[in-house]
Amino acid sequence: MTRKIASQLSEFHSLDQLFGTVRPEVVMLLADGEPELKRSTSGDPNEEVDYLAPERALSVKKPDARSDLYSLGCTFYYLLTGRIPFPEGSVAERLLKHQVESPPDLNEICPGMPAELRDLCSQLLAKRRDHRPSSARAVAKALEQWLESSQSREELQTA
Repeated sequence: MTRKIASQLSEFHSLDQLFGTVRPEVVMLLADGEPELKRSTSGDPNEEVDYLAPERALSVKKPDARSDLYSLGCTFYYLLTGRIPFPEGSVAERLLKHQVESPPDLNEICPGMPAELRDLCSQLLAKRRDHRPSSARAVAKALEQWLESSQSREELQTA
């Protein structure tokens, strides 16, 4: 699912558009089970706080494609763990945590998670946007490679 969302983000970015804040509420499942991003018309910042990139919360730098990648990372974290990165505290406290804290370690929440997924999620959640992946296309490609190698390992084990 995250790979397909990253591919859709890549399409937005190729048109010099930002999506805004990727979060579970804006991911719709189509009749065929495929995910599709739908822009929210709510405009309620409280709906975005748990997925908001640090630079967007501070409004000190113009958001760019890597801001979308941070919110994708928060959504990926949620999909992997069933919880948001910073579930506790007031809106202001959660915004601050996005600025300065690392979310709980994926190894502790989901022991045995593949290192590639854990590392990609950590990269997406980097506080500094220049430490995040370079593009949504790169994220989609990394997930595609992981899926292919995972399937190859399964085939070898069942052979």
